[in-house]
Amino acid sequence: MLKLPVAIGLKMCQQVVIEETTRHVTLVNRLRRLVVESFPSAAKELVVCAILTDGLSEMDLTLEIASLVSMDSVHSFTWKIKLGEALRETWCHLKLNRVAFPENGRYQVSLLANREFVAQMTLDVVSKGEVS
Repeated sequence: MLKLPVAIGLKMCQQVVIEETTRHVTLVNRLRRLVVESFPSAAKELVVCAILTDGLSEMDLTLEIASLVSMDSVHSFTWKIKLGEALRETWCHLKLNRVAFPENGRYQVSLLANREFVAQMTLDVVSKGEVS
C-alpha cells in the first residue's frame, strides 16, 4: 500500500556531516541566501536535506529548483526511495553537484513524491555587489 510521506523539513546547505557512530546529522552552512560572483553563476555544489515521516512503500522523489522570476526550471532530479515504517523519520540527503543559477532573484526548491507536492523552500540568489 502506497502512502505518501509528510515532510518535517526541507533545507539546503553547503555540506552534511553524519557522525559515524551515532548517525547524528549536522547541516553545515544552511542557506537562505546564496551569494555568487556574477550571472549566470558558476556551478555550485549544494546539498538538500529532507526529513520525511509517515510514508510507506517505494516511490519516486523529485527535487526541482525553479526561478520565481522567469519560472524556468534550473535543476530537476528524481530518485527512488523505499519507506517501510509509517512513524519513523527518514533523512534524505541529495548532493547537487553542478547547480548554476541563471539570474538574480528568488528560487523555489520543491520536493515531490510520485509527482505530489511534499515540501518547498525558497532561496535568494544575489551577486556579490548586491550584498548589504
